[in-house]
Amino acid sequence: LTMPTENDTANLCTLVAEAGSLTTSVDPSFSSLTLAAFMYRTLEIVSREMLQDNAIRLEERVAARFATRLARRLNAHFTTGTGSGQPNGAVTASSEGVTSATGNSIVFNDLTQLQHSLDPAYRVRARFMMHDTTLRLIKQMVDTQSRPLWIPGIALREPDTILGHPYSINQQMTALSSGGVKAMLFGDFKKYIIRDITGQVLLRDEFNYASTGQVAFWFYSRHDGDLLDAGTDPMKHLVTPSP
Repeated sequence: LTMPTENDTANLCTLVAEAGSLTTSVDPSFSSLTLAAFMYRTLEIVSREMLQDNAIRLEERVAARFATRLARRLNAHFTTGTGSGQPNGAVTASSEGVTSATGNSIVFNDLTQLQHSLDPAYRVRARFMMHDTTLRLIKQMVDTQSRPLWIPGIALREPDTILGHPYSINQQMTALSSGGVKAMLFGDFKKYIIRDITGQVLLRDEFNYASTGQVAFWFYSRHDGDLLDAGTDPMKHLVTPSP
């Protein structure tokens, strides 16, 4: 699946005199993002005795487990996938915004530098993403006026914020440590495109394991993901310094 991208940030309208003519044409820079369709699969083999004797609908439990397995794997790949034979994760596709002052912690200036490394056009819908241990540190931080950086949502359905922006906790993000770790993202996550092919397929196989009195459940699902970036860097990361 090919998606076009364009970068028109360098082009401006021209001021002309009354009845003046304009002969110079300016065109945006075009490119494209190609999304593949990687296959994800899992298998579970259940004895017929368990299927017959179970007090609950075991098939529903199997389907729920498969969905959880898929979600965990996709979250890992959509976060830190290499882009080679698997989705290109948001962390991998992002560009550097700031190098933190230390490896195992962050300071107020790190967050403001990361925030302002992002183009203001993307800041309107931007949010942070980090590991839960990183959020724990931020909850203990204050700005230069001793005001907390983490603000709990007060109104109904209002999210908690950091520097006025919402955030997401993702345990696939790397916790803060030395060694060039990309520990935090900030950007417009609507620019990260996920491709889901049709729907998930669950098959019940009554035959291949019939000789042992077992039933196989197969699960198939196809997906890809990548950052829709025309060269304007809609997502930035905070990286820790090398030791």
